[in-house]
Amino acid sequence: MALATLFFVTQIFTGGGINWGLWAIVFSANMTINWVKYMKLRRKSELMIAIAYTLLVSVMSGYHIYHLIISPAIL
Repeated sequence: MALATLFFVTQIFTGGGINWGLWAIVFSANMTINWVKYMKLRRKSELMIAIAYTLLVSVMSGYHIYHLIISPAIL
């Protein structure tokens, strides 16, 4: 997570904008862990956290894909 933060801050300061895809990847690991914990423990708190991470990853992924589509630069 610290390395992702370093990359995130570096990209912002170098004028590259915000890379939401990087954070979607970082949080997807936590999302998966919480879904597995919920499946094994069946605790409501784990379900709520897993749903929150899923929404967070979905929004960040969608925002990243949206920016890829509207980006005028072709890589």
